[in-house]
Amino acid sequence: GNIVIDAMANEYSRAWVFSDGLAAVEKDGKIGFINAQNEVVIPFQFDATDDSILYNTGYLFHDGYCVMTNEEGLFGVIDKSGRWVVEPIYDKIWAPENGYRTVIKSNKQGLLDPTMKLIYEAVYDCINCWAASGNFILMKDGRMWQEDSEGNVVQPFMYESMEWLTYPVAYSTDPDLDYEYQLSDYAKYQINQRLGIVNRITCKPVTPAIYSEVEMISPNIFEVCTASGYYLIDTNGKVVNK
Repeated sequence: GNIVIDAMANEYSRAWVFSDGLAAVEKDGKIGFINAQNEVVIPFQFDATDDSILYNTGYLFHDGYCVMTNEEGLFGVIDKSGRWVVEPIYDKIWAPENGYRTVIKSNKQGLLDPTMKLIYEAVYDCINCWAASGNFILMKDGRMWQEDSEGNVVQPFMYESMEWLTYPVAYSTDPDLDYEYQLSDYAKYQINQRLGIVNRITCKPVTPAIYSEVEMISPNIFEVCTASGYYLIDTNGKVVNK
């Protein structure tokens, strides 16, 4: 219960938990790292920011590396000597998941491996890594697919959810319904809160998931909506009417 590192005596305004044998402390607005004997291991050379705490990186070392920000508030990664091993060029870097760290730049995601090698540039809408399989699920431009650790495509077409599509064939005799519907050979699938069209019989996608709405109005015509408005496309994904 004895105090071994005193805040007042050392003029530390904040301190974090020990991780990998080091603890971050703040002094005069700068972040440095001390060991358990209160010896400064990494000098007070980094600008303090709350961003690191808010995004669950917390000035903590994981397997020898720690997320850090520069004077401009950009994120990089340092090693236990205080050297930048990933230059501070990112808007955010998340805490490691399965050993991998997500980097974010201009709202796009990339991925660092456990050695801090950039294996995916920050150009994807989303990246998920599966520790058990060693595979990665990628989302970009309305597509979702899976690659192995060598960059080979394991599964070319994936989605988050799917709903079969129907189209109207006649007025309904039921007073509570407007139309009778026929089940089509197509379905709408969702990726990253956007919709695409897939042939549910062949499982081949007709369009990427780029629409906010998708409905079928005939056996061969879909009504879709994007930011530019509603228009019609055929079963080959070609625009037939705007």
